[in-house]
Amino acid sequence: MKLKVNNKYAFYFDAEHEVEGQWDHGVIATAPDGLSLSRYHGSLDQSTGMSVVTLTGNLPPGLTNFGDLSFSVNGRQFDVPLLSHPDFARALANGERLIYPYQSTVLKKQGLLVAIDFGKKTWTARFNGKVDPLLAPRSAKAKIQVKVGGEPWYTGDHTIQNYTLKLKQPGSGLRRAGYLE
Repeated sequence: MKLKVNNKYAFYFDAEHEVEGQWDHGVIATAPDGLSLSRYHGSLDQSTGMSVVTLTGNLPPGLTNFGDLSFSVNGRQFDVPLLSHPDFARALANGERLIYPYQSTVLKKQGLLVAIDFGKKTWTARFNGKVDPLLAPRSAKAKIQVKVGGEPWYTGDHTIQNYTLKLKQPGSGLRRAGYLE
């Protein structure tokens, strides 16, 4: 904000802000024979640095093989090396539930938890804690992609209908005064 007095003096106020947002977006499956996204929801609070982002979806019916997963939201990609999980082959073959990470890994430190139920054909990816702000919608829009074995199995551009965003001013901002010539 800028205020001029007699075209000689100017006073400035730079308003700093923090963002707090929440969203919930249900997705109708467009390819029932493929991997699908069914819900994208979460909350972002820059004042505390804590956020939660959850993606849920379905696996294709008749799934016989699978591989490493990658989740990309608004261009920020997270790779989940499922093939290195010691229980991966058994869970896939027997239709069991698999949780990743299974030990202290980089993904666990990033707050990512992935659960895949090969029997129920469902999956969930949950980001919790100091989450990358790119995982939140940008102007109520989100581009989401899920890859299996490096190949895109799902890609979608979404307009988030249930979305709220608040700008909060944490402090008094930065004040400056200046002389105009």
